[in-house]
Amino acid sequence: MLRKWIIYIEKFGGNNYLNFKNIHLCYLDNNCAISNNNNDSYERYNTEILLSGSKSIVNITDTNFENIYGERGIIVSNGGILLMINNKFNSCSFQNGLIEIDKKKHYNENYIDGYISINSSFFNNITSKNGAILNIKSLSEVPYEKIISFSDSTFINNTALNFGGVIYSISQYTNKYVSFENCTFKDNQANFGSISYSINKLSEPSFSNINELKKIKGAFVTNPSKIKINGDINNNNNISLFSGEFLPENITCNE
Repeated sequence: MLRKWIIYIEKFGGNNYLNFKNIHLCYLDNNCAISNNNNDSYERYNTEILLSGSKSIVNITDTNFENIYGERGIIVSNGGILLMINNKFNSCSFQNGLIEIDKKKHYNENYIDGYISINSSFFNNITSKNGAILNIKSLSEVPYEKIISFSDSTFINNTALNFGGVIYSISQYTNKYVSFENCTFKDNQANFGSISYSINKLSEPSFSNINELKKIKGAFVTNPSKIKINGDINNNNNISLFSGEFLPENITCNE
């Protein structure tokens, strides 16, 4: 018999948020005492905020997540549903982003690329190696569009040490399945792509205000598709590089 779990996390009454704070602080000093108890999924999917199974429906509203650290914040299995409205994420750090998507990984034999809808939420000072908010390593191809959507949300001061200050994706299907509608981006940072890093231009996420965001220098970066050699480098058009040297100036990467 198949089971379906429906979970609601919300604050009743008053104007304050339900708070989850100061979680897994030992991660900062790398001194957490972790025992996997022969549980492979715990070791492989060390998830700090939510790990949702394939039959689960999770609804989170009016909740503040602050000062949380770990490998990742949220994963949702294929077939699972996560609905988030009016939530805040402040000063958190995750090795693999707040939300990790990867069809090549499994939780209870299901891919971790379920349906996620986030509305009217606030993301501030979230850090990661790649994709502080959304880290997409791979996506399943499905017969419907927009399985991951953000709307009317704000992203401020989020930082990726390498690629994609808000979203990092190396999936060719990201444009089809990921959207940002009427969202605000300010002072996000990364070495490459302060807002978005994608595998190529065709696979960039859908942004409703893309023309405005493209005016931000360095906001969008894609993986170079080829190296074009302009002019003669030498008689054989060979290039030699040694440690510490730079590419010659007459080599350009086309978008």
